[in-house]
Amino acid sequence: MADLAPVVATVISAGTNFKTAIAGATLIQGDVIYLDSTDSNKAKLADASAAATATVAGICVTPSLSGQPVLYTAVDTIAIGATVATGEMYVLSATAGKIAPLADLVSTNIVSIIGIASSTTEIDIQLQNTGIITA
Repeated sequence: MADLAPVVATVISAGTNFKTAIAGATLIQGDVIYLDSTDSNKAKLADASAAATATVAGICVTPSLSGQPVLYTAVDTIAIGATVATGEMYVLSATAGKIAPLADLVSTNIVSIIGIASSTTEIDIQLQNTGIITA
């Protein structure tokens, strides 16, 4: 399989559980972020290939330019704007800011669970930053 390719305009949160951060990079809806503790907790693209970037804070629900506020959600059902397989577990990809099926992780990737697809268009966000390295 491959990373999800959300259609930005169709990434929609079903709830109101939003958090705000200052973007440390250009972000779009559907991007997976972490909060960089070495840079004033700015929101940056999360990445499963390094421990420093694999602790997922949430999924962007608004776009933002670096230095500007961004809204994100960590607990929600989100229309991801891409086709997903109902019941499939989705995780942080080794490609910065992306979501992938669990089976796409390779040796040395860190497992950060995003959630489970509740339909062919939605993921029930259930963040779990395991810190476990794929064998």
